Amino acid sequence: MFNIIWFQVNWFGLIAYQTYFVPISILSICLHLYLNKAYRRADIKLALIVTASGCIIETLMIQLGIISFDQFALLPGFLPFWLVVLWTCFALTLNHSMKFFAKHPLLAVICGSLFGPLSYLAGIEFGAATSQVKPFLLFLSYSFVWGLSFGLFTRLIVDHSTRQGGRYASSL
Repeated sequence: MFNIIWFQVNWFGLIAYQTYFVPISILSICLHLYLNKAYRRADIKLALIVTASGCIIETLMIQLGIISFDQFALLPGFLPFWLVVLWTCFALTLNHSMKFFAKHPLLAVICGSLFGPLSYLAGIEFGAATSQVKPFLLFLSYSFVWGLSFGLFTRLIVDHSTRQGGRYASSL
């Protein structure tokens, strides 16, 4: 339960305060990794994979004109650093508050398809991003991307209950 609250605090802080909240989020990421020793190696691996994937996804969506973060990006057409940090925070939910989805892949796809795009619409309302496309098209685009992505990301979740040291719930 703490993990999902931790993520929501980071999501809100990064969406509302963007760059100004980055140091707080980075400190909280370090604290998360320090406190979760049993999952540290798996969390770091997931953070690297999911954050890199998220950066590719966001760059693609920016290049397609679906969303823009130009007012916060160091270079026009690229994603801002606070969004990279947000993807890392999201990745650190997978082995914790989101591990339920490892055994329910269809539910992961459905929830990703619904809640992923809603977070982008909320981010736009908060002023963290802009979009030149109609909200329905943004929702539809991110619904496809998040359904597929979340379904794949949850396949990387570590199952520590089956063997000491853990194993991946399934492989890609």
